[in-house]
Amino acid sequence: MAEPRKPKADYKFILRGDTKKSNKLFGRAIHQYLVDSCVALGDVSCPKLNDVSVITSLSTIKNYLVSGYEGLKKSNCAALAVSIHYGDWLNVAFEFHYNETQAGLRTDSWKEWLKTNVGIGDSYAQKLRTISDVFGKYTGFRKLGLSISDV
Repeated sequence: MAEPRKPKADYKFILRGDTKKSNKLFGRAIHQYLVDSCVALGDVSCPKLNDVSVITSLSTIKNYLVSGYEGLKKSNCAALAVSIHYGDWLNVAFEFHYNETQAGLRTDSWKEWLKTNVGIGDSYAQKLRTISDVFGKYTGFRKLGLSISDV
């Protein structure tokens, strides 16, 4: 007799008590989400905690938290833009690999070539190539303060 299966628990529910599923955004809602996620491209940073001489209250920390969050969003923006650029490079390399394989000049697979010559896994490379294909033609995505996992 087969042993009964244990129910699969969602880790988010266990950690935070979340019972909500993520909402998919469409139309104006996704537009507003993207507009709200745009980041100003100025120099924004957050000082190290040890560099600040006096912290006396929550109100003195507020400005550092606001500017630090802007810096964090800018870093995410840079990560997305660099991922799109890198995906462009991977797409060109994939085409060269395919053409050389078709011409009989190469016997290794794309996956093998990537691992040996670049040190990147095929699944991650495919993710970056897809990000480039889908978002690369829209310059505004290079200004978004979203993480790669959000995209």
